[in-house]
Amino acid sequence: MKVEKIGYNTYYGKPQQVGKISSKIQPQFTGQIPQKDIIKELKNIIPYSMKVISRLSESMGEVQNIIINSLGTGLVAPLFIKYNPLSDTDEDTRTYSAWRQPISAILAVGTQAGMVAPFNSIITDMAYSGKYPEEYNQTNFRDEKYLTKMIKKAEPYLTKDQVAKKVHETIAAQHKDLLNNIRYKNRIMILTDNGPAKQLSAKLYNNTLLDTIKELIKTDTKKQESCETKETRRLIRSEFLSKNNETVKATLEEIKHELDNATNLNSMKSYLTLKLKQLKKSNCDSNIIEMVKELKDRIKKINDPPKENGKPVINTKEIIMEELREKTNKMLKHTEKYSSITDENLIKAEVEKSVAERKEAFKVSLETLEDLKKRITNGEQISVSKIEQLLKEKAQGISFKDSALHVDFAEEMIEKYKNNIKNNLKGYKQFTGLIISLAVLPITCCLLNWVYPRFMDAVFPNLSNKKHDNESKQLVDKAPKQTTGGVA
Repeated sequence: MKVEKIGYNTYYGKPQQVGKISSKIQPQFTGQIPQKDIIKELKNIIPYSMKVISRLSESMGEVQNIIINSLGTGLVAPLFIKYNPLSDTDEDTRTYSAWRQPISAILAVGTQAGMVAPFNSIITDMAYSGKYPEEYNQTNFRDEKYLTKMIKKAEPYLTKDQVAKKVHETIAAQHKDLLNNIRYKNRIMILTDNGPAKQLSAKLYNNTLLDTIKELIKTDTKKQESCETKETRRLIRSEFLSKNNETVKATLEEIKHELDNATNLNSMKSYLTLKLKQLKKSNCDSNIIEMVKELKDRIKKINDPPKENGKPVINTKEIIMEELREKTNKMLKHTEKYSSITDENLIKAEVEKSVAERKEAFKVSLETLEDLKKRITNGEQISVSKIEQLLKEKAQGISFKDSALHVDFAEEMIEKYKNNIKNNLKGYKQFTGLIISLAVLPITCCLLNWVYPRFMDAVFPNLSNKKHDNESKQLVDKAPKQTTGGVA
């Protein structure tokens, strides 16, 4: 007996009817929702302000810590002091005390953050110059700001355009040298302060190689775990494409036309933002909204390179535009595919075939990476070029492109090496920032005790006078009382 059942898409906001799906092809629910999807849904309901705070915390340094703590001290604490229902002091006294908090916050930022920030700049410059040990050596990732300063110092006669050109050439050259050393010579060369370049220690190099493989294993494992959910979502979307083919096709062709005529990446981003607003305003089906959002999110994802431009060839605006074209063409191809497939069983078969290819790709990829990890852990010396050749051989016959089999391993290793150094420096800056903040704290307290009463006398004389009167009254009340017969 064929039981007709209405399928609802609950992934993208409110449920949307996507047609009737036969119980034959209805995916079985295991009762477990992958963590990745739970996180994604939670992110969708988190307020924007909380997302900003979350992103800030991910890159938190000691200066940011000081500023955030000061904001809390200056904006939140005064309210609790001023309107404290448990306090037995009068309102003017509470107001007088509350004003101490923002003054304290301003002084903390001015003294503590004012001292920490220059130290962070000094640490960064020392890391770029090669004065630190190899775990903190950033000479392979000198950024535009540092190189501009160095080139202007060495060649002050250059024009602004000449400096910019030389900076770009230097960044490209340092990346090319690093890539060639890793790929063809199995080494990383680092510069030292006032000395010749030297080779990174074998231990640190091998650890970076192994860390890169572990990172790829972690990434592919997460993607593999999402395969079951992918099958469910693809089935829903494929069914939707089959029944709403013309509408989806028209939307994607409009986006493709805009891409072909876009003058720059920013104009394309503005267009997709406006398009999303229009679709939501017209109560368009959430599946179409999600497809357009995927394109917009791809801009955000790719157009977010680290400030240290270690890979100048990657993440350029031209490559981002090309990625968008490929993604749009892929969506159009998928839409075209289901324009002629209306039978439910055929839709299911196509989805299962696609997911099976995906599973097979991750299976081969993880087996290959695990074998490489085992061999390197056991002390076997494997060159990067040999690893890339092995991955290329394993990728033969696998059409799915989103696994580690298709990555540029040397580039992945550079990225891992850069992130390891960046994290080491971040921890070092936080530690030194904490020490500096503690050292400056007594100065901040002395300044507060000197500045605060003078500030209140100048700006709020009424409150200040009442505060002094209250203090005088308390002293009088505590003083010994005289009687007519003598001293009490």
